[in-house]
Amino acid sequence: MPFRNLKYSYEVLSYGPSVKNLPRHTWQVDGEHGKVKFMAGLQADKEEMWLCRLEFLPNSSYVMKTGRINTFPEGNELYTKDLLAENLWVDIKRHLASSNHDMVFYMLEREYENHFKATL
Repeated sequence: MPFRNLKYSYEVLSYGPSVKNLPRHTWQVDGEHGKVKFMAGLQADKEEMWLCRLEFLPNSSYVMKTGRINTFPEGNELYTKDLLAENLWVDIKRHLASSNHDMVFYMLEREYENHFKATL
């Protein structure tokens, strides 16, 4: 499946004068049925404690094709797989350290294919 709009962004967030310089990484892969987005951000006041999130976001053609606004049988409109995100972060962090974003995108493309193929 061809993927488009492979996006990576890095931000440094601040929340007031006491919470500053929190890094956040975001990768996104767009495909025929929607998007997969992975985010990892350092939590305030917790050294090396990363909050990770994996989102599967269906597009309107997916909704029209399936008649469902969500991509999961349990009925969540926006499903976040926290455990999978944490497991992915172990490998993604290693690839990030070597600036290998192509491998991160490859991992997310596989998650996209596994997820959307299973729900069609």
